[in-house]
Amino acid sequence: MPDRSNPWLKRGGAVLVLAALAIVATGLWTRGRGERDLAVWTAEQAVPTVALIHAAPARVEDGLQLPATLQAANTAPILARTSGYVRQWRVDIGDEVRQGQVLAILDAPEVEQQLVQARADLQMALANQQLAESTAARWRSLLGKDAVSKQETDEKVGDLAARTAVVNAA
Repeated sequence: MPDRSNPWLKRGGAVLVLAALAIVATGLWTRGRGERDLAVWTAEQAVPTVALIHAAPARVEDGLQLPATLQAANTAPILARTSGYVRQWRVDIGDEVRQGQVLAILDAPEVEQQLVQARADLQMALANQQLAESTAARWRSLLGKDAVSKQETDEKVGDLAARTAVVNAA
């Protein structure tokens, strides 16, 4: 049987097969190279990079200055219990003080006047008490002689008790 095939066709088929093999080989080689490059890049990225510095004390020229407010832990309010005038200061703002220390001397003319008036009222109450005491003693002796009524004597003794209460209050 005679060979009727076209020699160009055989050669063209062989060239196509070789071209296909070359394309497949090139693709496989490119893919393998990409996988190797990826593996190398991944390995490089997996290792953490750490930058090191050596600590050294900083130079401080003027020290550290910060804004602040300073307040005392304990405070003592000083309140006026009476009206008056300051005659003499014994301590100043910022001085250290101790418990019971005199801080200032006050003049209180109104309070001194009230004290003088209270002493005069006490003297008057004592005088009234002594008068009521002598009156009550006389009325008791008169009651013993039936010269006065029991009612009037009780009134005089009651007046003595009231005057004594006024003296105690004064």
